[in-house]
Amino acid sequence: MKYSVFSLAVLSAVSSLLSCDGNSLNVTSTTLPLTQDSIEVEAKVPEPPLGFALPVRGSIYAQTSHMGGGGGSAFDIDCGVEKVLAGISGRAGSLIDQVTALCVSVDDDGSWIDSPARTGQSRGGGGGTAFNQTCPADHGVVGFTGGTENGVSGHLQLHCRRLVDNNSTAGTLQSLADVGGRIGMTPRLLCADQAVAKGIYGKSGGLVNSFGLNCIENPASAGRWSNVIDWPLIAIHSIVTPEGKVLSFGSTLEGEQGAHFHYDLWDPEIGTSPQSHQTLDNTLGVDSFCSAGVVIPDNGNVLMPGGDSRFGRSVNSGHADVPIFNSTTAALSRAKNMSFARWYPTATTLPDGDILLTGGIDGARKQSETPEIYSSLTDEWRSLPGINTSAYGYMYPRQWVAADGRVFGANGKKLYYLNTSGQGSLTAVGSLPNVAVGSGSTAVMYAPGKILQAGGWGKQGFGAVLIDINGGTPVVRTAESMSEPRVVWANSLVLPDGTVLVLGGTAKDHDASVAALGSELWDPETESWTQLSRSQLPRLYHSTSVLLKDGTVLLAGGGAPGPLINRNAEIFSPPYLYDANGSLKSRPEIITAPTFAAYGQTVKVHSSSAIIERVTLVKSSAVTHSWNMEQRFLELSFTNNNGVLDVVLPANANLATPGYYQLYVLDDRGTPSVARVLKMGTVPAPEVVIEPPTPEPPTTTPDNLLQNGGFELAKLSWNDCADVALTTASSSASDGAGAIAVESGGCLYQEFVAEPGVEYTFECDAAIGAADYASVFLQINDANYSELALQEHQILGSDYAAYRGTLEAPANAQYASLGLYSEGNSRFDRCSVVAGTDAPEPPSPATPQPEPSNANLLLNGGFEQQKNGWIDCSVETLTRASTDADSGDGALEISGAGCIYQEFQISAGEQYRLHCRAKSAGTDYTSLSWQITDQVRAELDAIEIPIGNTTYKSYEATLTAPQGSAHSAVTLYSEDTGLFDNCFVEAL
Repeated sequence: MKYSVFSLAVLSAVSSLLSCDGNSLNVTSTTLPLTQDSIEVEAKVPEPPLGFALPVRGSIYAQTSHMGGGGGSAFDIDCGVEKVLAGISGRAGSLIDQVTALCVSVDDDGSWIDSPARTGQSRGGGGGTAFNQTCPADHGVVGFTGGTENGVSGHLQLHCRRLVDNNSTAGTLQSLADVGGRIGMTPRLLCADQAVAKGIYGKSGGLVNSFGLNCIENPASAGRWSNVIDWPLIAIHSIVTPEGKVLSFGSTLEGEQGAHFHYDLWDPEIGTSPQSHQTLDNTLGVDSFCSAGVVIPDNGNVLMPGGDSRFGRSVNSGHADVPIFNSTTAALSRAKNMSFARWYPTATTLPDGDILLTGGIDGARKQSETPEIYSSLTDEWRSLPGINTSAYGYMYPRQWVAADGRVFGANGKKLYYLNTSGQGSLTAVGSLPNVAVGSGSTAVMYAPGKILQAGGWGKQGFGAVLIDINGGTPVVRTAESMSEPRVVWANSLVLPDGTVLVLGGTAKDHDASVAALGSELWDPETESWTQLSRSQLPRLYHSTSVLLKDGTVLLAGGGAPGPLINRNAEIFSPPYLYDANGSLKSRPEIITAPTFAAYGQTVKVHSSSAIIERVTLVKSSAVTHSWNMEQRFLELSFTNNNGVLDVVLPANANLATPGYYQLYVLDDRGTPSVARVLKMGTVPAPEVVIEPPTPEPPTTTPDNLLQNGGFELAKLSWNDCADVALTTASSSASDGAGAIAVESGGCLYQEFVAEPGVEYTFECDAAIGAADYASVFLQINDANYSELALQEHQILGSDYAAYRGTLEAPANAQYASLGLYSEGNSRFDRCSVVAGTDAPEPPSPATPQPEPSNANLLLNGGFEQQKNGWIDCSVETLTRASTDADSGDGALEISGAGCIYQEFQISAGEQYRLHCRAKSAGTDYTSLSWQITDQVRAELDAIEIPIGNTTYKSYEATLTAPQGSAHSAVTLYSEDTGLFDNCFVEAL
């Protein structure tokens, strides 16, 4: 796996702006040099890619970036199960000569069981003076600050946090004393939030050439990245359309400079397969490379003004052409040409719905000094001769509409206001400190009139500033610095909960070795940064990121020029989508919402959940060159009548410029819904009357803690924990008129308050078709929704039968939930939970399934040859051969978030059956996963089966390979101690 290397190469001063093609560029009388010595190569995706064959829930291993160079021999030292890294010993002078891991055993409460001890072989040479840096008692290493000298590690300072258990941390960061010489750039490389280091890795010879940490992280605090997915071109420009699709363009299909041949439209609802893309010919012959891009407020089409003057004109200079992309038909047409040619311009939507164009370079490679305004209603341009921007730079000026209707701008260090009425006027209003400035920085309006700008020149790319434009004069102050340097080309965007995510960038232009792979989240409430999980590939010049309707983030592109040709993308799922166990949370659903509305209007939004705490608006993204030209965030006030929300929209177009917004509702856990798209303008939404749900009739089971347990009112009071379409009302009931049908990975649950020490008896009637897997389970959690106890019963027959169980709530129990899950066509009815102890015995476990009648596609599925044929997808010492077999002499034991998988070939259209015998200790999560992918390993279908029994039991599922299928993988995973035996996959 490829990770960032921080070397001594530091930008001592950056005083030039950059050309898309990497050549010198003359703008007025200023020469802007750019040196590009590296050779562009297709980005190499790590094999196997991070995320491939990993289970969809649970903790995973990840690595920090590492400091140092590429020389020496590789080492990787793991502390082992239920141990953490507590410090580093070694030798150092002006450089780091030697390192050794100091590991300690930790109990479930985070207390050290023994003293930190040397683990593994010391790495490096014998020079320097001995040092021993150990965290305080009951703490673990979570990161380090480092520097390099001539490709070797020259400085090291460890950071520690209080242990919560043997897999997580919390509390204030504590820094130990420095060792080595404080030299070069000093990035602070941290495990993700609440994670802890489990070992060290790097390279060494006579010195420590490079050094990094192995961490274990939980998606609930770190988020989670997808596999790297193929993209038809480099997404130099990415724009979210009103339909929720992503328009991208900027390069050829080979990854070369030029948007004159093709553009691409991706539909996230289809997935990430090639079928999710429409890659279309550019019929206009206009090169929109390094143009502006913005969604037109009145019709939802995309205005793409300016770009590279390629055809019959001067390459790498501006043109005045203005393509329009029709977001409904995916066709291109032309608007009238601008009055001035522009390359690198900014588009800003004005309060009246017109679009302001500023900045850029003309056809003679001189700055376009006069702004102009486009009206989509008349298809006319109007120049503003009263404004001259020659003193304010040309390259993608950062601009926002302020509360008073003027346009606020920041370019380089200079701040200004534009008045666009009449002939226009410009007012200078101060400057930025030398902290986070320049076209390589990234900026976002995170609240009305409040801007965060991060990275760029000054403070070696670590810096950030806050700009408040709600008064007459902008108020600027320095914010907390980031952990990783992003001198150029980071991307930022505001999330549905109002936090700001910063991704990508690098400490030196076109240098992947000093790329920032870390994701950092800025919280406007605390004004502090949190480290999240790391992406796989460097995202440098010409990378983009956009917020998708489902609350995930697309990170794509990079290259042309650059050291990598990133015709690929990654998708990040932020922590708000995961519960404490690393499982995807159930999400509130917007049942109905208006598609358009007027300023100041109160509209009705119907939510599936009565517990809604926030309603937010995020304007759809339009991104290039670290600059999201449209995105802004607004918190909306509302009243809640049992899930029917009366939402008050922004008062005027200065606060929320006209156009298309993603409307989210967030529940009491901070989990956002999938967005509905709302067009803000002058046309009011029609009046809608939504009656709150009718209270349910009394339950038929006395003292039933569940509401609507018989599903006579469809899904009322139940929550989906997967796709809502997979659970539907059914008339095939065991009692009464209603039941619930669950299919194809569907999941439904209902939560109630649990009391410690009380035994709860649960019962459901259930039936399942074919030989698929389905279950009913009762889970008890603490106040943080961490699992304390779980009892699960597999549904065994096609006729309704009662499934019952009893579970006692542990001492610190707070919540409990009854869950229904199915991988096939299952039906559930007459569900109840009562407090009491008189419960019948649960049904017996399923009888063992026979051996496959056809050839087993898995090699060594019975583990008689230990791990032969299987590949570890975490630290290899966490999976091991065992003699505790279900049959035969061998089995496989997995512990401590260990993970192992086997890949095999399949054919589209064929049906396959997976079977495994398994058991687990039952204290943490254990699972059997099955994934089907296409030729490039983009996921087409997947299931995950939790393992809950303490005795061997059969687990199986059936899948039909979708169109495009090529590969399949079976993955075994356990966070406590799981045992697996007799696994097979056969074609049916």
